Formats: sequence, C-alpha cells, structure tokens
Amino acid sequence: MFSLPLLSLSIILGSFAIAQESHKITMTNNCILGNPVFTYHNDNTPQGPTAINASVLDGIAWLANFTVGDCESLGTACGAVEFILRNDGSTTMATIDETSDANQFVVARSFSFVGGGACDGVGACCPAPSACTSTDEASARCIDRPGIVQIHISFC
Repeated sequence: MFSLPLLSLSIILGSFAIAQESHKITMTNNCILGNPVFTYHNDNTPQGPTAINASVLDGIAWLANFTVGDCESLGTACGAVEFILRNDGSTTMATIDETSDANQFVVARSFSFVGGGACDGVGACCPAPSACTSTDEASARCIDRPGIVQIHISFC
C-alpha cells in the first residue's frame, strides 16, 4: 500500500541527485614559487583545488604569493585563468587572461577541460607572451550537458 508513494518519492529524489551540478577544479604549479588558488562568485576566499556542487561563475585562478615581478592579488600584473563551469546547456568557457602590456607576462599558463564529455580535452596554452596574442588563441568554449565539467589549470 505504501510502496507506490515510496517508489514515486525515490524516483523524484533520484532525479534530483542526477540533476545536481558538480565541478572539480584541479591545479598544478610547475613554478618554484607561489601557490595555485582560485575564487568564484559564491566564494571570494582564495582556495586550492576542490570540488564544487554548483555552477562556478566568474572563477579566476592565479598563483598567490608569487614573488617574481609585481604580482598582485587575482593574478594582476602576472596573469590568471578566468573560467565558467556549468552543465545546464549553457556555454562553459575559460580564458587565459593576458595583460595589455606583454612585458608584464610573468607566468606561463594553460588549462584543459577534463573528465569526459563534449568538453574533454578542449583548452588553451600560453607559454610565452607572443603565443597568445588574440582571444581565440587564449580561450576555449564548449557546451557539455549533462556531463560534469572539470578543469585542470597549470602554471609554468
């Protein structure tokens, strides 16, 4: 007698669990100095690699405590990787943020979407200032639904 309502409830809860969004952000620091960190719209506290169970909007990753050059918070004057991760059918994207002055290029950066799905392997790399002179060379966009979009960001 109670099996039909319980079955309906388990289907609803199961559908909710499948629809939940989760994104993993991993980072590698091949530089001698600094610690890879990122912030995003729901959490402005710099943090290391982690998984987030929501869309990641306005993400920005950089090397904190990188003492070469005039590096500032959020990668200002050294460079950063900006990203948006979501699996709601909207565009997932990342951009290697370049300063307008190539002389301020301090840290080589790259990113790649990983974890399978339509975005797997899509990415960009800027090993030197001359390597990424346009947005097309330094960014990537894709749509991945219903997959779980993950990003791996490397420095140096």
